[in-house]
Parts: sequence; structure tokens; C-alpha cells
Amino acid sequence: ASSNPPRMFSSRLLTLLWSLSLVQVTLQFRANAWQRPRTSVKLRASFAELGVPEDLADGVESMGIWKPSPIQQVALPHLLVGRHGLLHAETGSGKTLAFLLPALTKVDFFRAAPQLLVLAPTRELVVQIAAEALRLLGIDAEDAPATAALLVGRGDFVDASFAELETPLVFATGTEALRALERMSQAQLKVFLDDLKVLVLDEVDRLLKPPSKHAPLSQKGMMSGVKTTVQELSGRDGKLHRHDEPAAIVLKTLSNGRIALKAKGDFQIIGASATIGRTLRRALPALLQMDMDDLPILRAEEETPDKGQSVRRSRSSRLVVMPDSLEHFLLVMDDGRKQREKPKLDDLLEKVRDITESERFKGERCLLMLPPGASVKNAVRRLRKSGAYAVALHEEMGFRSGADGAEASIGALVGSYDDLKVTAS
Repeated sequence: ASSNPPRMFSSRLLTLLWSLSLVQVTLQFRANAWQRPRTSVKLRASFAELGVPEDLADGVESMGIWKPSPIQQVALPHLLVGRHGLLHAETGSGKTLAFLLPALTKVDFFRAAPQLLVLAPTRELVVQIAAEALRLLGIDAEDAPATAALLVGRGDFVDASFAELETPLVFATGTEALRALERMSQAQLKVFLDDLKVLVLDEVDRLLKPPSKHAPLSQKGMMSGVKTTVQELSGRDGKLHRHDEPAAIVLKTLSNGRIALKAKGDFQIIGASATIGRTLRRALPALLQMDMDDLPILRAEEETPDKGQSVRRSRSSRLVVMPDSLEHFLLVMDDGRKQREKPKLDDLLEKVRDITESERFKGERCLLMLPPGASVKNAVRRLRKSGAYAVALHEEMGFRSGADGAEASIGALVGSYDDLKVTAS
């Protein structure tokens, strides 16, 4: 009985020491976590401090941008050293500069061969990215043909293959990139891959269009194991099938041409999107014959809200702080089922016209965004019929039906985009 008190005392002492050690480990862990650099708007690092070369940093400042956004602070140090990466940030967060700045540093502008290939889902976005790249380089629209090529189905490079291009920068839609590959021989493809240094996939989710988690298993299987290459495509009927995404075939062809793109040490792959789901996360490395770990997702995890900047609170929740320059209007629509005499679209266009023609906004232009499946041509026709001036965005950017080669040249298209941007601002 006399030995029980010491045992109880020693047991309690061990328990107390164990608890103190856990507290110490926890505090040390939290201290280390606190000391780790965090992605925050408050960091305010300059582009030069992030490793951007002086000439490109000057190009950014000429665009009126002085401080990198959160996603740029995360992505630039990672991408500037040549690593692969997927940029995951919401629209308007600065992803375009985040991938253009590192990509342009890899290009030898004295070599007349494609070294940077940027793919985007729409021709309008292709023109926008090309215009931003040329602005960074300080190249105006007149001198653009010597530096960049646009593969958008019309203009200077219609029916051209990558082997025929003598510009270091190439911007293309997935469909036109596929056509440019189809016109190349195996020997030309090898030369093209040897020269290519950076592949950028902007809006990669729209380029590949992976099925949602609710899609049938047959669709998911086709996306996760795309086997079609340019050679196989030409070997069957030469036509795209419903499940063939042009960009996916381009990626599969490029990866097969080098067996594995990661085997080329000086080759870099950059993707960007506001939505990167599990299906895309698995499909993209599979198409490129890479491990998922070789293509990490780059996010701005922790940010502090500033006016006019998008803020990410966590992986599952987002907070967007809208700038004071934006005004919101609630337009109450008549139910088309009850009011057959006035279609819903006509009601919407009439209300939009009333706002844009009011004294407050008179003389200013507005951008009307239509839902998927709606006819842009029909909306423009109805607006004009109601007395409002309206033009389709693709026509305003130079993609008019029946436009000649001069109107659809890279200089004209980039110039139209610059004019449109100045007018809108």
C-alpha cells in the first residue's frame, strides 16, 4: 500500500509531461506555419522582385500595372524557373500575365521558328492574348506579322502548317492548331517539337471540355483515355467525331511525337482556368503522358480583400469585392408563358435599350452577354430593329463574314482589339 502513492504520482507526472510535449509540438507547428510565406495581397512584391526581366517588367508598367496580383505572386516564381503548372484562379485575377511573362522569357526572338504555342478555345480570346503579348513586348500592330502568327481560320496564315511559320510566337484555337498539325509530315513534326519551348493552354477546361461528374461513364472514359492522334484521324475518315476535341488530339499528337514531353528538359507546359475539376486534373496529365505531380496546381490560397480585387477565402468558398465603378440593375422579366405577345428576349432587349439610352449613360457602350445557345445574330437584329445601335463582338473585332485577307490579318485583328479596348475603357 505504501508504494501506491509514488506510482500514482509518477503516472500523473508522465501524463502531464506528455501533455506539455503535445502543447510544445503544437505551438512549434503553428509558429513554423506562421513563419512560412503566405500568398497575400499585402505582400505587394514588384514584378522585378519576383524575377521578371527588366524589359518585360517595363512592358507591364506601360500597361498601367504596378503590383502583381495574388495568383501572379504565386505563379511567377514557380514558372520563371521552367517548371510546369496549372494556374487556378477566377476570371479577372491576372492569369494571362501570369503565364505570358514566364513564357516570353523562354523565347529566342532572333530565331525564325515557332517556340511558344498558345491555345485558347475561341478566336476572340486568341486575339486578346496575342494583343497582350505584343503590348508586353512593345510591338505595335503593324510590326506584329514578323513576331506572331494567329491561327484563327482566316487572315495571313490560312491553310498554313507549323512548318511554314517563321514567327517565334503562335496563337491558335484548338481546331486551327489541329489543322496545322495535319498538314505536317513526321519529319516536320519532329523539327517543330525540337524548336517548341513552351505550350500554354488557356481556359484549358473549355479546350478539352471534360465531362462533369454526372456524365455517363462512356463519356468519362473517352475523355480520360483519348487515343486519337493526327495520324489516326487521317487514317480513318479524316473528320472529327462528336467525342473528338481538337485540342485533345493536338496534345496527344505532341506527346506521342516526343513519347513523353517531360523528357525534353527545356520544354514547359502551362495551363490556366477558373475551373479545374477532378476529371480535368486526371485527363490533362494522361494526354501529355505525365504524372499528376509533374503538373501541380498553382493557387492563391490566402488573400486579403482589397476593393476591385477577387478574394479567395478557402478552397470551397469565394468572396468577390466589386469595384465602385460597377453598377447593378435588376430587370424584372415578364413570364413568356403568360405574355405570348412579347417574347422574353424582346422584353430584355427593350429594358437594356432604355438603360443605355437614358441621360445617365447616353453615349456610352454596353456589353450584352447572351446565354449559351442564344443567337447573337438574332439579338443584334432585334436590337437594331428597335432603334438601338448594336454590333456583334466578333464583327467588331474584325471577324466579319466575307472579310478579305487584309481585314483579317494579324495586324488588323490586333488593331481592332486595341481600338475596342480603348473605346470600352
